[in-house]
Amino acid sequence: MSHSSQLMVSVSGIRGVVGEALTPDVALRFVQAYANYLVLKGIERPRVVVGRDTRPTGEALHHILKGALLSSGCDVIDLDIVTTPTLQLAVPYHNADGAICITASHNPIEWNALKFFQPNGMYLDKAQGSEVIRLYEANEFRTVTWENIGQVSTDNEANARHIEAIFKLVDVEAIRAKKFHVVLDGCNGAGNVISPRVLEVLGCKVTRINPKLDGHFTHNPEPLNENMTELMEAVKAAGADVGFAHDADADRVAIVTNEG
Repeated sequence: MSHSSQLMVSVSGIRGVVGEALTPDVALRFVQAYANYLVLKGIERPRVVVGRDTRPTGEALHHILKGALLSSGCDVIDLDIVTTPTLQLAVPYHNADGAICITASHNPIEWNALKFFQPNGMYLDKAQGSEVIRLYEANEFRTVTWENIGQVSTDNEANARHIEAIFKLVDVEAIRAKKFHVVLDGCNGAGNVISPRVLEVLGCKVTRINPKLDGHFTHNPEPLNENMTELMEAVKAAGADVGFAHDADADRVAIVTNEG
């Protein structure tokens, strides 16, 4: 069995190559198991925040996930494309019972994953994750009839709230005064929905590389030295002060000096 055909199961979620280990059926059943886990905690109508990164497989999984949650009697708060930290902040904001992020983070394009969260926005702990895996393996799922079916609401303000939270932690005026020139490698990932806005409000001149939201990574999304040659060269070519690189869901950032 090749590594790519195996489903990687951990307490925080599942990941695999889409169409091989991570099939629609596997995704559906894991989401149903998570929904059932919430119900078994005594939550009558769980509220679950969902979001995704930009991978081409994300939209299909997004539909599967929402359908599974709604048919399990959960209400869905949909953030669409967001960074994982943005989603994590949205969970306590909405007083939600949990969250699922569709992202394989720093893994290559053929991978995707489902990450499960607690109400405080942190990943499931070992006991919680083990219970979801147990329910998945036991095929213990609950579906509801029409009168208890879940509803979807959308939250388009999650990025704005995240930016506000960031600016409470930094000296905005001091940074603005410096007028930094920054090169941002968004890796055609979810960081592109928030980081450029943060930098612009901070008064930076921003040169963007890989600025799309299509999830077609021009290099491996893990921000390691060997994957950052494009950014290093761009910083030097632009005479910029600093460079930043994200992975696909922008829960990682790597920094390049002005010398590249």
